[in-house]
Amino acid sequence: MFPTVLVMLALDHRDNSILDAVVDSAPLLGFGRIIVLNVHNRDPLPAPLAALNADRPAPAEPAELEAARARLAEALPDSKVETLFLIGTPEVELRAAIDNHDVDLVVMGRNPSVDGQPGWGSARRKLLRLTTCSVLVVPYGSRMNLERVVVGMDFSQYATMSMAVACRVAKGIDAVYQYDADTLGDSGVKHEEFRGKLHQHAREWFEDTLPKIGCAGRHPNFISHSGGKVADVLIAYAKADPIVMGSRGLTPLAALLLGSSADRTAGRSQGPVFIVRKKGSTMSLVERLFHRI
Repeated sequence: MFPTVLVMLALDHRDNSILDAVVDSAPLLGFGRIIVLNVHNRDPLPAPLAALNADRPAPAEPAELEAARARLAEALPDSKVETLFLIGTPEVELRAAIDNHDVDLVVMGRNPSVDGQPGWGSARRKLLRLTTCSVLVVPYGSRMNLERVVVGMDFSQYATMSMAVACRVAKGIDAVYQYDADTLGDSGVKHEEFRGKLHQHAREWFEDTLPKIGCAGRHPNFISHSGGKVADVLIAYAKADPIVMGSRGLTPLAALLLGSSADRTAGRSQGPVFIVRKKGSTMSLVERLFHRI
C-alpha cells in the first residue's frame, strides 16, 4: 500500500516513538523502501552574510541517523532502509524529497498535547500542510496499537480510502460518523427520532460499501455521534487509540483560512493519526469553497 516511506527524525526524544510506530506498522502497510530523513535547518542567508560564511564547512551526517537506520534494518529485514541528510529549510527540503523519491507516506512526530493545545508549533503544522501524500503523525509516548483503530467516516471518497487502510491493518475498527445536532433546525422531528433514522440509513450505506473497498468479511462497529467539530469527536472517542482519517489535502492557504479537521486532529490527539490522502492531490481555496456549497 505504501511502498516508499519517508521517516522524519528530529534527533531528539520524539524519535523512539516514531521508530516504534514504523516497526509496528511496516509489515501490514507494505513498506518496501524506508528513507530515514533529517534536515539540518539552515535558512538562506542574506547576501552580505553569505559571503562571510562561504568557507564554513557543511555539517556532517549525524551518527544518530545511521543508528536509526540500523535499528529499522534489523527489525525489518524485508525492507530496504537508507538515510537521507539534507541542509536547508525543512518544509522546502521535505517537499523536494517527497517529489524526488516518489514518497507514498511521511511519518513525523510531535510532542504530547497539553490542555487541548496542539503538540507542535507552526513549523510542524506547515510541514503537514505542505505534504502531498499520506502522513502518519506519532505523538511522543504513544504506540501504534492496531488492536483497535478509530476511522473518521463522512461518506466521502477520502473516508472510503481511510477505511480501506484500516481494514488492511487493524483487528478492530470503530467507524465514527459525526453530525452536528445544532444545525438540524426546527424540522418538527424529535432529536432521538432523527438520530435513529440517520443512524439506520448511514449504517445501511456503510454495510453496502464495505465489500467494494476490500473490507468483505470484516465487522467494523459503526457509530453515529453528535458533536460540533469532527476533530473533537474523534479525539474524545479514540482516547489513546490510533485514528485513521481521509483528507482532501488542502493547499496551505486554504488550510490557513478554512481550517482542516485532519490538521486539528493530528495536532491534539493522544494516539497516532494516520491521514490518508490521494497522492499528489491538493484542493485550492476556491475549490474548497465550491465544495462547501
